[in-house]
Amino acid sequence: MTTESDDCAILAAKKGIQVFKHPLELLNQPSLDFIMEMTGDAHLLGQLAENKPSSVGLLDRHAAELFLDVFRKDDRSASRDSEISLATSFASALLEASPDAVMVIDRNYRILNCNDAES
Repeated sequence: MTTESDDCAILAAKKGIQVFKHPLELLNQPSLDFIMEMTGDAHLLGQLAENKPSSVGLLDRHAAELFLDVFRKDDRSASRDSEISLATSFASALLEASPDAVMVIDRNYRILNCNDAES
């Protein structure tokens, strides 16, 4: 039977994320820039703060969760922007490909787009 910790380690390995048996081992990584302490353990946070190189940033659990929330919202926004762009491109392609005269108007009856219908 696997534990939640084992499941997390397996998922991390699949994503190429290195997992350490002891948290302070990660401080030996040559390309370490930033640590997000997600356990909420004040003692561990203190150990990391005392032992990390001065060039390495450190966020506690609450700050890290806020950071991740902003990142997720930005990621969702980028995804929505991509979907809107794709839908707009598709609609424009349909409009231009139509042999019939098509006019797109808004709620105030302003012309937003139209095609050159072939006579």
